[in-house]
Amino acid sequence: MVCPVQDKDKYKCGKTKLFFRAGQVAYLEKLRGERLRRCCIRIQSTVRMFICRQKYLRKQRAVATIQRYLRGYLARR
Repeated sequence: MVCPVQDKDKYKCGKTKLFFRAGQVAYLEKLRGERLRRCCIRIQSTVRMFICRQKYLRKQRAVATIQRYLRGYLARR
């Protein structure tokens, strides 16, 4: 992963902490928020797709069942 803070003068490493220049923390939070938003959208779209696919397959099975019984009825007639 590429570090979003490219310039070495934007941060300083201490022994136990990282020190950022003014505005860098807000910039990193903005990047984090955008990434989280994209992940949430991806999860939601996947769940919606799963639910719609289940409904579609249920309808497809129902149509096949109706056709099967109708063909059987017509063959016996």
